[in-house]
Amino acid sequence: MERILKDIRYGIRGLLRHRGFTAIALATLAVGIGANTAIFSVVNATLLRPLPFKDSNQLVMLWQTVPQTSQAPTAEPNFLDYREQNQVFEHMAAFNGANLTLTGGPDPERLRGGRVTADFFNVLGVQALMGRTFLPQDDQAGNNTVAVLSHGLWQRRFNSDPSIVGQTIQLDSKPYTVVGVLPADFEFSVPTVFAPAQLWIPIVMRRDKAQRTNNYLRVIARLKPGASIENAQGDINGIAQRIAASYPEVGGLGVKLVPLREQIVGNVRHILLLLLGAVGFVLLIACANVANLQLVRASGRQKEFAIRAALGAERKHVIQQLLIESLILALIGAVLGVGLAWLGIKLVGVSALGQTPNGATASLDLTVLAYTLLVTLLTGILAGLAPIFHTSTSWLIQTLKEGGRNPGASTAGRRLRSALTVTEIALSLVLLVGAGLLLRSFQLLLDVKPGFEPKNVLTLRLVLPRYAYPDAARQTAFYNQALDRVGALPGVKAVGGINDLPLTADRDSTNIAIEGHPPLDVSQLPLAEVRSVTPHYFETMTIPLVEGRAFTTADTESTLPVVIINQTLAHRFFANESPVGRRIMLEAASPDQPWMTIVGVVADVRDLGLEKHADLEVYQPYQQNTLSFMNIVARTEGDPRNLAGSMRNEIRALDRGLPVVAPEPMENVVEASIAARRFNLTLLGVFAGLALFLAAVGIYGVMSYGVSQRTQEIGIRVALGATAVDILKLILRNGMILAGAGILIGLVGAIALSRLMTGLLFGITATDTLTFAGVSITMLLVALAASYLPARRATKIDPLEALRNG
Repeated sequence: MERILKDIRYGIRGLLRHRGFTAIALATLAVGIGANTAIFSVVNATLLRPLPFKDSNQLVMLWQTVPQTSQAPTAEPNFLDYREQNQVFEHMAAFNGANLTLTGGPDPERLRGGRVTADFFNVLGVQALMGRTFLPQDDQAGNNTVAVLSHGLWQRRFNSDPSIVGQTIQLDSKPYTVVGVLPADFEFSVPTVFAPAQLWIPIVMRRDKAQRTNNYLRVIARLKPGASIENAQGDINGIAQRIAASYPEVGGLGVKLVPLREQIVGNVRHILLLLLGAVGFVLLIACANVANLQLVRASGRQKEFAIRAALGAERKHVIQQLLIESLILALIGAVLGVGLAWLGIKLVGVSALGQTPNGATASLDLTVLAYTLLVTLLTGILAGLAPIFHTSTSWLIQTLKEGGRNPGASTAGRRLRSALTVTEIALSLVLLVGAGLLLRSFQLLLDVKPGFEPKNVLTLRLVLPRYAYPDAARQTAFYNQALDRVGALPGVKAVGGINDLPLTADRDSTNIAIEGHPPLDVSQLPLAEVRSVTPHYFETMTIPLVEGRAFTTADTESTLPVVIINQTLAHRFFANESPVGRRIMLEAASPDQPWMTIVGVVADVRDLGLEKHADLEVYQPYQQNTLSFMNIVARTEGDPRNLAGSMRNEIRALDRGLPVVAPEPMENVVEASIAARRFNLTLLGVFAGLALFLAAVGIYGVMSYGVSQRTQEIGIRVALGATAVDILKLILRNGMILAGAGILIGLVGAIALSRLMTGLLFGITATDTLTFAGVSITMLLVALAASYLPARRATKIDPLEALRNG
């Protein structure tokens, strides 16, 4: 132990004496370890840390499957059958989102709520902080006017009132009794399915045959102790088969169980593991760089080690000294890296990965710190292997025989440093290819035309509360007035409305039937997206009318039912004829649905994402399909944000009691739809840039050291007549050989690993020739630049001085 302590003190003194070497090595290690720590903290919070619910591995979500989709919500009667007939679930609950208006205060407030069956909190194993959650009778008709508040809403709106339980609040102008407040750490959300709720109210189930095809409920269940998901799947399949046999209108009904963790984090697992692999490559490059630095430093210490060996020091003591110095560097680098990771987590906290899908927060907890310690120890050992391998007893003896000449310039030493540099280049190229593929995909995605012009369009989402607008007539009257008032604002060129904005997660699908086409089984009816729009919507969004006419104010509930279809639907069902004048049926699985006449065809809009082709889409006139919610869109002459206040004021003038959110430019909506891709590209690009920089530093270091070791040789060449160009070619050729070898090895690795990115790419393959060629040329240019500076210095060597010092 005493020897180890002496080696530690000696190592620290040595690092302090060589401050330049120490600073470069620590900076390199801090970047590599810090990047790994930051990304692992997100991976840990998302993929490794248990969900914040009791025995979360027993939680599953239940989805219905039909031939048109592999994941659909459930109807109320079906849910009741699943809950009552299953033998494998301890608890089962249904839930759905709800927009509720909290009144009774100085200003009405629109809240994101959750409608749930009484067993919902039992499924999650959550107890109330104050009061209680729901009882079995709470989701029965007549008893469902109770509410449970989130901790955040209780603090913000009710000032953490300790007597809130038992008080009455007004939701949509109806009295609800607060029965409980949830804990501060409770949050339930499922990406694209359910956003965090601010309060919860019961939902009343109905066993109505007509509701068998009204699939809108999400279902979550807790497995009984000892039950497996495979057994549960078989049990629930039997129930689905009995439902399908008794009610043919449900079509080819099936059921799929998905573990809750998989449901929540499944979409991000791939990219997180990809990023973790990327920072792993950065760390390996950092290790190679530090190993090269230590190899150079160890080469300069060969005489020291040789003298120690001659005085009786065993080789293991020399190795121990080198290993301890490497570990000291790694540990200090880790401390700095943890600081960088903390800063990185703070930066990530305001970006796409800051809020993990399971609601957990990335942090430097014990698991992350343990991972960092393990990475640090491995880094210290890996970075110290090169000088340890290079310091052999035979070389130490040779050092004494040669009178102190540095064997670090030996062929073996050069090969080792070159091998490390080639490794850096190869790893860097793999990262650069990954970033290049994402960049090319993103560029192609930005070139995609969404089917409308988002520039100079302002949007405002409105939801009319049922208590104030209980019927279609009042809803229509309000929106007609709102459109007139917004349209009259100075600077507004056109105004319209649609229920679900393009490029958002909002959608409303139904099965359709085409008059004249062979009748299909219910399970084979195609699905189409249904949009409700006002007159002038297509004009406002500059969606071209391809054929027929647009909607007018004459298309009301008392006139002929009409629709407009998109080109995709027209091409699929009316390839050789005009669809105008033909008829289509919506909700074709339900009986007694009316036929609707097609009056127009509009160009396709990429509603569900720029990377996704347009689905079958049907537009209805708003007055024939009146809804309580609407997105007003206004095309302006200049910057739409300048009209945001005026638009909001016009809506508030119509109804002071209506909660109004801030208007948003349509360009922001488009940007939000590609934000995750942009963030992935940015993060991987940063790591690739770090890798490229470290590789360039490595090439420069090797070439610079090579020049210093070959000073005498270069002096002789110059003395024998070699020109500056000859010396320049000599050094650059060596650099290009290293770069070429690294690029070839890297290309092989990139071809193999880039296939893992296929699901993240758009418009290109994982072996895109342009990307691979561009990255290879970039790497060659960087290597050329890194080799040029040492080569240029070599041309200035004075042959007399070189021979005198040789």
